[in-house]
Amino acid sequence: MPELLLALIESGCGVRLHRGEGYWVDVGRMADFARANEDYGAVFQGG
Repeated sequence: MPELLLALIESGCGVRLHRGEGYWVDVGRMADFARANEDYGAVFQGG
């Protein structure tokens, strides 16, 4: 991600940020994807 952001900045593209509130997990690895699936019921369906 840092390389992508630097390339965008160097090419003249604007880069901004947005602060997110609430649940977030990077699902780029299978273990994290599995965790997100396990969390789904508790986080989004109340149990």
